[in-house]
Amino acid sequence: MKKEDYQISFNVPAFLGDAEQKSVWRTPPFKALIQHWWRIAVAKEHDYKYEQIRESEGRLFGHAWLKDNSGKEWAMRSRVRIKLEHQNQGTLTQWKNSPANNKVTHPEVKDRDNTGKLRPMAPETYLAYGPLHFRDGLVHSPAINAEEQNQLTLIYPKKDDATFEQVMQLINLFGTLGGRSRNGWGSLEIQGLGIDENSIWKVDNPLFHSIARPLSQCLKLDWPHAIGTDDQGLLIWQTPERDNWQLVIKDLAQTKIKFRTDLSFPNAAPGGFEKRHLLAYPVTNHKIHAWGNTGRLANQLRFKVAKTIGNNFKGIIVHLPCALPDEMSKSLRNAPSIQQQIEIWQQVHNSLNSQQDLKRIAQ
Repeated sequence: MKKEDYQISFNVPAFLGDAEQKSVWRTPPFKALIQHWWRIAVAKEHDYKYEQIRESEGRLFGHAWLKDNSGKEWAMRSRVRIKLEHQNQGTLTQWKNSPANNKVTHPEVKDRDNTGKLRPMAPETYLAYGPLHFRDGLVHSPAINAEEQNQLTLIYPKKDDATFEQVMQLINLFGTLGGRSRNGWGSLEIQGLGIDENSIWKVDNPLFHSIARPLSQCLKLDWPHAIGTDDQGLLIWQTPERDNWQLVIKDLAQTKIKFRTDLSFPNAAPGGFEKRHLLAYPVTNHKIHAWGNTGRLANQLRFKVAKTIGNNFKGIIVHLPCALPDEMSKSLRNAPSIQQQIEIWQQVHNSLNSQQDLKRIAQ
């Protein structure tokens, strides 16, 4: 077994709730995050076959469902051990949004007095609605504040050393934890052996290409397993460098508003599938009858707030493409084909490419 210690900190607040929705440093979310990026790191060597990946994952991280040659289920404990130096509650008990001059507007959100004016909103509330409320602020107190730190100890079999080094690098590059983590909240920074803190800014980073796959190939599977590519390169973008994370959150909020509203809703009968539904579901005021209030589709475009070489901040946008799940597709009368899904995502990528404040990391 090999033992490694990593210094963990958050670049932005994290809504890492426990059973009482109070943010506490806990190991289960870290284990889930490690397993998620482990699947991506090993997917190619297993030829992207989820059955093989799931079996290897069970034999490494523990299981209670694998069957022996006679068909009998058996169980084993995880061979991976995770420990945090402390399990303290977060220290963020009150929320203060950015000042009025740092707000964003959404072209589909008007004032309630029927004036037709766009209503400005705090970018933090837009990207963290749920944990944050536009009027009540932090809904469940406390949260883990930016720059809070802990030490994570990871113990795993020595034969898996190269894979775990990749996994921890990927988490440092793209890892986020907690509520609204796909919108950049809970963005992690990791320091430790094998972690190149500046690798996100290196366009020739071989780690990117080791887990990359063309968009059309990614959409053959309905689970995230690779960073997508197109004819311009990796589907990774970065925002401008800022001197605080709040300004990066504003950049990311404006970016998300733009690429979502670029897929406008037609004046057709409501209740059917439209292009924007592929990005994430549910969509406010645009319910699909077949999916109702229970359908859930996670955003494939992941946001991360990363520190730069100069200790400033930039936003990272990375696309891990996958197909619309079969069970959701089969319930639709007008389900999008794989080719139609490719075309929808190409529209999103074109929207990102056209935004002057965004830059492709690798071209």
